[in-house]
Order: sequence, then structure tokens, then C-alpha cells
Amino acid sequence: MRKRSMLADLACVALCVLAWTPKSMADEVWAAEVHRYEPGDGAVPGDGPADNALGPWDTYHQNNTWYGYANGIGRGGLLELKMELPFGDGTGDDLMVYEVGTSVGGANDPFRAWVGRDGVNYYPQDNVGFYSAGDHSSFDISSVASFGPFLYVRICDADTSGMYDGADIDAVSANHAVPEPAAVLLAASSLGCALGALRRRRARRMR
Repeated sequence: MRKRSMLADLACVALCVLAWTPKSMADEVWAAEVHRYEPGDGAVPGDGPADNALGPWDTYHQNNTWYGYANGIGRGGLLELKMELPFGDGTGDDLMVYEVGTSVGGANDPFRAWVGRDGVNYYPQDNVGFYSAGDHSSFDISSVASFGPFLYVRICDADTSGMYDGADIDAVSANHAVPEPAAVLLAASSLGCALGALRRRRARRMR
């Protein structure tokens, strides 16, 4: 009986550990789904499909060769992505957009970014958004944090000169993910289970 009880205690502790995986501890998350894509002028099949912007960044230029894949949204193009988990405001910058710019051997193309809860309403609620002149760019979303947590990111090409082919989006990440309710409940339940197991072990020692 004692052996079975010990196995049950160990199972509870293991469940607690599994519940608090890096994802549920508000770790970095990436874009996981294309929500909307409206290619602009200059976007051609060779620029890659919209789902090239999903997952971690991987595009760079070396020795006259391009590696990885990105999505060229074209001049005036729009790309909306759904993230792996909701995210919010934290210490430092919160959102990272990997535009294929000079840091990886490309050319900087300006773009604007917004964050949204439902894939319909985006913030800031204006046409300016969070502006970048291109390249790998990070943003502090504290000015709109009260509308969060967020699950969607909208990116629009910001070229008005006609000098560029449009922003090339390799990836999008959020630095301060918010655990989903199910993950929080599982972790809380598992923690309670583990604490109960420790209490039972202590009670047996006192007998």
C-alpha cells in the first residue's frame, strides 16, 4: 500500500513539473497561423506564401546565396498573423518583427505593426501603428497594454515612395506570452496535488 501511495505522490509531482513548461511560464512565442493576407503591388510568387512568416526566423544572405523563407507582402500589402499564445506588456520590448533587412543581407523596407485581441480590432487605434524603417525591429506595446492580452499581429507595408518592393516578413515573436486559462488551471491543480502529496508524506513520517 505504501509503495502504491509513493507512486501516486511521484505522479502528482511529475504532473506539476509538466504543467509548468516554458510555454506556460510566459516564454517567447511565435506566429502560428495566417489570419489574413492581402498582397500589395510588387508581390510576386517568388516572394513566398504568407505562411513563410510563421515560426522562428530563418532567412539570411551569405556568400551570394539566400537561406530560409520569408513572405514579401508587396507595396501597400497587409499580413495578419495569429500567435501561439496570447501576449502582453512586460519589461522591455514586447513584440519583434523580423523584416528581411540589412542585418541579414537584405534591404530595409518600412512597415507598420499593430496588435489585436480578436483579429478584428487592432491597437493603436490609428493608421500610424508601431512604425519601423525596416529590418529586425522590436516594439514596446506598453501604450496599448490596457487593451490586452493580445493574440494577433497586423503588419502593413509602409512604403509611400514607390522605391521598394514591399516589406519581406520572415517571422514575428512576442516576448511576454500570457498562459492560456487551461494551462493556468492545470498548473494550479497540479501544484495543489503536489502539496497534498508532500503533506501525506509528512503525516506518514509523524506516525
